[in-house]
Amino acid sequence: MMNYLLEITPYILEGFKMTFGVFFITLLFSLPLGLLLVILSKFKIMKPIISAFTWLMRGTPLILQLYFFVFALPIIIPGFVTRNAFIGANIAFILNYSAYFTEIFKGGLLSIDNGQWEAAKALDLNSFQTSYHIIFPQMIRNVLYPLANEVITLVKDTSLITVVGLGEIFRNAKELLLRDLRSESLLIVAIIYLLFTFVVIQLFKQFEKKLRLTE
Repeated sequence: MMNYLLEITPYILEGFKMTFGVFFITLLFSLPLGLLLVILSKFKIMKPIISAFTWLMRGTPLILQLYFFVFALPIIIPGFVTRNAFIGANIAFILNYSAYFTEIFKGGLLSIDNGQWEAAKALDLNSFQTSYHIIFPQMIRNVLYPLANEVITLVKDTSLITVVGLGEIFRNAKELLLRDLRSESLLIVAIIYLLFTFVVIQLFKQFEKKLRLTE
């Protein structure tokens, strides 16, 4: 058994590049996009549009969105860039998670007392200074736990990209399972996801400690 595990592990780990790539790109773009959508939602003209966007992305399955961007959209718009499965998958993930992050950030802002804004005005701080020095740090502290939970969910959701033909760790393990009729590959995948999740949790814990030190 040990020899078999040593034999198949490198192949499964090859798929981790794809798994981590989708994870990293999604976080890189969806976090600032979610924050931007929260800011834009303060404008009356944008509020219903953003509300409709978050309702649509949160109300439909991510796997459906993956199929739409990778397979359906290039049919609707022939030759559209998302016919590249990696690009299409990343767009689906970014839009989906930006909708969730928008609601998380919105909840963090709503939990801040209006008196904070009034106090900032009394100190002659402009909107940018108030947001950057007072509101934003409090919002980050308020949303840290739901944000961590959502990022952990993202780690696990990356396995969905197998449905659009991308060679991530789960697809590689499934190929080995069907080829060899042995289940050890799934054990390796489980360990990889557990370690990945553990690292994410530790990073958030370190970030939380830094926030406490700055209080």
